[in-house]
Amino acid sequence: MISTTAQDCEELPTTPTPLDRKTLRTPPKFFPRLPVDEEWTVACFSRDRSSRDLNISVSNRTLPGVDRPWHHTRVNYLDLEETKFLTPTVREVVDRSTDFPRNIMIATMARFECELPSVEKETRAYQLLEGSGLAPRFLGHIHESGRIIGFLRERVEGEPASLQDKDRCQSALGRLHRMEILIGDVSQGNLLITEQWVKFLNFKRLEERPSDRAKVHQSMSMYAELVNSEPGCRNRFDFRGYAD
Repeated sequence: MISTTAQDCEELPTTPTPLDRKTLRTPPKFFPRLPVDEEWTVACFSRDRSSRDLNISVSNRTLPGVDRPWHHTRVNYLDLEETKFLTPTVREVVDRSTDFPRNIMIATMARFECELPSVEKETRAYQLLEGSGLAPRFLGHIHESGRIIGFLRERVEGEPASLQDKDRCQSALGRLHRMEILIGDVSQGNLLITEQWVKFLNFKRLEERPSDRAKVHQSMSMYAELVNSEPGCRNRFDFRGYAD
């Protein structure tokens, strides 16, 4: 997770379950006083099994970030103001600086090192899909002290896909497959029907240059998702193993 002092950013990992989920939502005010007389980038918190007190150990190391940034826009995460919590890594935000109008955007940010690979995959997906119309518009990279930890995309209005949208969804998925892209997750919530066309929303499980079998399997899986989203049809269709 991230804490900030002025323009310096530090990562604050915790060992398993030292703090409950509600506390981790806004942790800094619950933490003991952090060291101010030494340089550090990582503070690790653990809870003493006997006293239940929080213990702190600090270290100074280079923190990893997204390795392949491609967009020209960089936005300091300190300039972003959260307007709505969506998931632990995804928020609706506005930019308090002058880089953007105060439009609501979607920010995806890694809190821990283990979340960076999925952010990297999504960043790569938006690069591959730039200008295709198949995904929301990519607005820029989010950084803290120069390292890339996430990205901004436009907020898109639309409705989740239903069975009556299957032809449009299959057509859009076919375009992705012809671009040699497998998005990984074709659940109903990741298929948005907009005024423009179908938009895909989740690329955390992106695969490049998939096999023909994988493409067929994904097409059938998406059809099953749309059928099962209909009232009275939930879990009635399961195409897992179709391409096995």
